Amino acid sequence: PNPTTDRIWLDLSDFAGESVTVSIHSDLGRLMWKRHIPTVADLKLSVSLREAGAAAGIYTVGVRSAGGVVAKRVVLVE
Repeated sequence: PNPTTDRIWLDLSDFAGESVTVSIHSDLGRLMWKRHIPTVADLKLSVSLREAGAAAGIYTVGVRSAGGVVAKRVVLVE
């Protein structure tokens, strides 16, 4: 859900079988969380923004693959 109070779920079904890097950046560009997935097998990825050290604010979630980058914004609320 967007906005969220903690956990986000990423749909990686468009990247099945591909190598991707998922990252989350603050609105100031600070890297909060990053994970490389050599071959996407699980089509859903759960990330806790609070565990990543995020406070309330706006974040950009990016998925980088050989085909380019997909980025979406998510709002974390108290």
